[in-house]
Amino acid sequence: MEHLNVELGEFVVKDQEIEQDWSVFTTPRLVKEKDVGRGNVSFGVVRQLKSYGRTAKVKTFLKGLVCDLGLDDKIELITRINCPGEGVIGTLLEQFPERSGNRIELSDETDYFGLRRAKLNWQLSERDIKTVKVVAMEAAKAFADSGLGFVKLRDYILRDDVFMPVSPHAHHMGGTRMAADKADGVVDENCKVFGVSNLFIAGSSVFATGGGGNPTMPLIQLTLRLADHLRRIVKA
Repeated sequence: MEHLNVELGEFVVKDQEIEQDWSVFTTPRLVKEKDVGRGNVSFGVVRQLKSYGRTAKVKTFLKGLVCDLGLDDKIELITRINCPGEGVIGTLLEQFPERSGNRIELSDETDYFGLRRAKLNWQLSERDIKTVKVVAMEAAKAFADSGLGFVKLRDYILRDDVFMPVSPHAHHMGGTRMAADKADGVVDENCKVFGVSNLFIAGSSVFATGGGGNPTMPLIQLTLRLADHLRRIVKA
């Protein structure tokens, strides 16, 4: 599993200055009622976007130009032109585990040492795509209903025939899932590999589900928990 990082669209605000980014999170009720993954939607302000490299001066000029526009011009900008107005809407969403589509295998190709290379099979399921679209629509609706401003969603949110680009987020999870039985996972409740007495795994690869938040703190907690378990085994 990987967190789904998808740009949902752009937004402009009506009656207030937005100085910093903010995020909203899916509620348990929404997740249950719509059968979608957990996660958060981030609203990134244009003036806070970073500029690097040879295009830095151009980006700085364009950002300043966009930020100086009036509300009417910003609304027209995001409605008629594929360019951010006040800010950009992004996501960090949960991906559902799919054994048939997402897995790690050994390929026939070998590396310099003669070891078989890993082959990653990864794709979006229908539930993953549904999660992105439902969360995007709900966020846009809440934004408008609250009176904050206006949202323009990407075409792939509104149409099924448009390809949905997903950016990597470096949160690789579930490759050695924890389970109660070896038929359903790779490690047991103590992070021990099934069938091997002295092999343990710590990290986000043991996550049974990805969730909607950053995995760093949970994987550290699991590592500390495993350390305590190994200490008890050695003392015994």
